[in-house]
Amino acid sequence: MKVLILHNNNLPEGIKGIENEQDRVFFSYAVSQASVSEEDYDTFLSRQVDELVSPKNQAPFIPDLIVLSYSLSEINPAELTGILLAAHIRLDERDCDLKKAPMLFLGPNSLEDALRLSPLACFLLTPKVFMSDLSSADALKEWISFNQERIKPLSETDYTSFFDGFRVDPPSNYNDSHHSITNRWTLLRWNEMFDWKDNPPRLDDTVIDFANSLYFKWLQGTLGKRAHFKPKQRETAIIPLISGKVVFIDDEIKLGWGEIMSRLIQNSKAEFIPYDDFSSTYSRDELVEKIKAFIDRVSDADCYVLDLRLHEDDHTKDDHLAYSGHRIAQYIYEKNHGAQIVFFTASEKTINYVASEKYFSGYVIKENPDHLYDRGRSKEVFTSFVHALQKACSKAYLRRYYPLCKDISYLDDFFEILRQDDESNAKIHDINMRSAALNLIVFIESSIKERFRMDGMKVVKVPNGELAGDASHVYIRSEQDPNGGKATPREMTVCDLYPTPRNEWFQATGTDIFLLCAALSQVIGISTENVNKVIELKNIRNLSIAHGHGPQKIELKFLIAIFDNVVQPLLERI
Repeated sequence: MKVLILHNNNLPEGIKGIENEQDRVFFSYAVSQASVSEEDYDTFLSRQVDELVSPKNQAPFIPDLIVLSYSLSEINPAELTGILLAAHIRLDERDCDLKKAPMLFLGPNSLEDALRLSPLACFLLTPKVFMSDLSSADALKEWISFNQERIKPLSETDYTSFFDGFRVDPPSNYNDSHHSITNRWTLLRWNEMFDWKDNPPRLDDTVIDFANSLYFKWLQGTLGKRAHFKPKQRETAIIPLISGKVVFIDDEIKLGWGEIMSRLIQNSKAEFIPYDDFSSTYSRDELVEKIKAFIDRVSDADCYVLDLRLHEDDHTKDDHLAYSGHRIAQYIYEKNHGAQIVFFTASEKTINYVASEKYFSGYVIKENPDHLYDRGRSKEVFTSFVHALQKACSKAYLRRYYPLCKDISYLDDFFEILRQDDESNAKIHDINMRSAALNLIVFIESSIKERFRMDGMKVVKVPNGELAGDASHVYIRSEQDPNGGKATPREMTVCDLYPTPRNEWFQATGTDIFLLCAALSQVIGISTENVNKVIELKNIRNLSIAHGHGPQKIELKFLIAIFDNVVQPLLERI
């Protein structure tokens, strides 16, 4: 039998220096208790376990039993740091024999005393953990002989039972444990989730320390094999179907978010523009003003990825309307209602979502380990982020539309419908497209009718009758209704000779459709192809929207083409 004795010179001399026997090998390993913070000591013990599992220049000692004291402190035995070390061993993520070894704690502590001192003492109630107050080498050897049959490695069932009885609370050194832990957890998950081609992003030391913490190891262990991404399960580090300029504003940028987002976005051929001037010396108001100035310098951004809480005051003062991220989103929105904002935040509070809903096109919550995410859930969060970014980039054209539509009858409604539209809901999207189409054609028709009229074959201005254009070469083709109803105009052409067949083309100067086509083509300068799109839009309004006949589906790209090629030139001329 092999016995590993872990101590800090606080076990009886006979046990520390116990001699090997023919069938027993004892290995004594001293673990120092340095004067460091809780977080640093947690990391220190994790590295001590690394030394035990993978020692330098020698083979690891694989024990059948681990013997240690409740505390590694020579001064304060109530710290129970020996239990902390034992938990680090048991929760090591590597598939090693060390973590499966039974453990024997030596000392005068009773189970009741230990449980009063620390919640970690619940470790003593888990499988293959023993307690004794023996204090000599002979007593230890006798205990081993008597318990020979009980000293067996943890089975898979034992290891599952271990998590049923053992829990680790978040580290106390986090000022706002939810926000800090969620950010670090998500960073580590995303760092593992992607195929970085043997060149992973560099994470800040505080994130690495969190990965070495007992709390993180417990979270990973609770998930078991579901937590890890094997090479074939990793995602490609790219966000498809995004383009343009993506601004990233997150106070955790230097923890690793900056490098991860830079890789994802630039691999996607979009431009990554980060804000990184975060300093603890800035007041919240100072930080907000600095970010506003930055936004003014990159006013042509296609999308903003924004955290909700960017300053320490956002964690200590519970006024969601004063959150720095909320104020920045409001500023971006007020500058241009078409700006696309995606919140990527640790905040799960509904009130924060509702307060900022007016401003964002996407709201993605970072992974909270309290929900015990597995690989599938981690990928779902990334997929939600991808969809939010794709939606934002696809609607970036609205930034250009806003100054054109602002305070203009029908166009302001057209703009707002497109801004709030969500193509993922087909039924609502169809209703929105109909409403947008209606506003668009009414604006075009009313703009022409208010400014122009026909005088014979001439287009003249209202009210002074000044010549605006010659319509003598404009012809419109109509289709007769087989049921005897009104003819439906189908297309326009401009030509020197009367088009054939003559019975399908006309120059009815007294009709609204002729004025519309003549003014658009001969005064505003709209191409025949795009005038015909307006005719199609008018027919959709008259037949499909008003009476329920004809094509039911209206494509967004069709409305965008009319706005870009008809409405925008019309606005420039009038």
